[in-house]
Amino acid sequence: MSEFVETGETGLPTMEHVERYCYYVAGVVGEMITDVLSDYSSAISEQRDELSQLSVRFGRGLQLVNILKDHREDRCRGVTWLPRRILNTRSRDSAEEFETSLERRIMHVVRVAQRDLEAAIRYVELIPVSERGVRAFLVITIGLAVLTLRRINSNPGFRRGDDVKISRRQVYATVATTPVAIRSNVALKWIFDRLKPSLIAVSEGL
Repeated sequence: MSEFVETGETGLPTMEHVERYCYYVAGVVGEMITDVLSDYSSAISEQRDELSQLSVRFGRGLQLVNILKDHREDRCRGVTWLPRRILNTRSRDSAEEFETSLERRIMHVVRVAQRDLEAAIRYVELIPVSERGVRAFLVITIGLAVLTLRRINSNPGFRRGDDVKISRRQVYATVATTPVAIRSNVALKWIFDRLKPSLIAVSEGL
């Protein structure tokens, strides 16, 4: 983590640096949880290799949502974990990274976070349905992150973290829906597909 001590309000150089930071903050936690769950249950242990491949993205997805949600408050205290440059997606032949607007950088991170949360759902699908407590804990965590990401996606120019904070009603609904979601992977995927953001397009001029 020493390489991130000097991070200031301009952020980290590239998305690769952001992902590296997220690994140390949350990816290792995903790996640790996988080890703990595998030691706890022989049925889960049978899926250990596949779970391990997804565990870092699980943790990273959650951390990226936190970075997005808190970036205004973080900047007020002189730091941000957003990338300064993102990959040029306008040209298939170019791998050049370029500096761009805050809103475009936010939406780039939103897309990466959504892909990682999709991997998190695949992680849960590997947990046996019989392990309802484990599945419920993981699904609630993902559900709250997805709802927050959805609000950020619809308002990427938000000024305060409270602007994208999910309501108590949404928290209660997530908890109430979880017993249904964990019963089968089909139900889990169906609910997730309806909660995840419909990613908005950001003008090339931003």
